[in-house]
Amino acid sequence: MKIKKMLLGEDMPDKNDPKYKELHEQSFNAGANFARKTKLDVFALKVQTFASSYPKIFLGIIFSIVLFCIGLNLYRLSTAVNMPKTRSSVIQTQEQYLKLKRHHNPQNSSDAVSESQDPVLE
Repeated sequence: MKIKKMLLGEDMPDKNDPKYKELHEQSFNAGANFARKTKLDVFALKVQTFASSYPKIFLGIIFSIVLFCIGLNLYRLSTAVNMPKTRSSVIQTQEQYLKLKRHHNPQNSSDAVSESQDPVLE
């Protein structure tokens, strides 16, 4: 029975069911307390009053955010499609990284190498 319950899950309890009523009230109160403490209820009220007062501006803001996200996704998709399709192994990638790191490291210049050599050995 436990395996069947794990696979199929439990039925959604009704909020008026006496078996789950206390759990529902406790969860609801916890969410309400969280919203009060983090001032989410005040923020939601302000957003709702703004949306009711200026519906066209509110919809314009929401749709502009959605269109911006779609545009950003299309841009990222186009850059991913246009990337070169040359495959390299992990070893080649690390060798290129180390070569780049050595090239840009000022301690590996010829002046730094000659100064760091021990004068006793010369």
